[in-house]
Amino acid sequence: MKRVDKKAFLAIPLSTMLVLAACGGENTNDAENDPNNTNETTENAPEEGENNNETAMDEEGAVDADPDEPIAIVNGEEIPMEELQMQMSQYEMLFAQQGMDPEDEENAAMIQELQQDILDLLVNQELLSQEADAQNIEVSDEEVEEELDQMREQFEEEEEFEQALEMQNYTLEQLEDDIRQMKRVQELQTMAHLDEDQYTVSEDEAREYYEEIVMSNPEIGEFEDIQEDIENELKLDLYLDDLREQAEIEILI
Repeated sequence: MKRVDKKAFLAIPLSTMLVLAACGGENTNDAENDPNNTNETTENAPEEGENNNETAMDEEGAVDADPDEPIAIVNGEEIPMEELQMQMSQYEMLFAQQGMDPEDEENAAMIQELQQDILDLLVNQELLSQEADAQNIEVSDEEVEEELDQMREQFEEEEEFEQALEMQNYTLEQLEDDIRQMKRVQELQTMAHLDEDQYTVSEDEAREYYEEIVMSNPEIGEFEDIQEDIENELKLDLYLDDLREQAEIEILI
């Protein structure tokens, strides 16, 4: 259960969280303009300035360090603390919108686990980025712009889109870079890049994973309908395991 829930939570890309937060945060914007608004989401949201590479989770030892300091080195490439801080900042906003109290003992333990999971995710992303470089995978400006347009469609006005970026301390250039990287990794992760003989998943393994998923998401559908997707995901896990085993990884926190 814990593995499935974590993967579902961590699967949200930063760019997607921008849209989710902004769409869910429309009431928050209204509340800022309406002093009589007592929306619970606003009451639980971080105060101004708290979302700038610093979160309310600092007391739990989560993210309280120099953003330029490396948190890991992957094949000689440093991953700066800033990347972990930005990710945790985004999740903190989602926690606030859901009314979660980071001071609660159970939530605090989950947050610490989440920090470690995000660190693992950042290492995986760096490995995949390096592999995409090795495979000479490129993404055109047109592909990036198409993805951006789909995100903009979630907003009624361009100004709302820009406000959402600002709320997240996020620039358009950063978002474009994230989209480009995301699409490079998606291309790398297509089954065309995996050796079918090297990475095999049995039906029993896929069904066991399905049983875990369906416990937390009963509406996911019948096993036969998503069997191929599950097998592909498990193969990708094996692929990442191989990349990690072949890499030189130093964790610094």
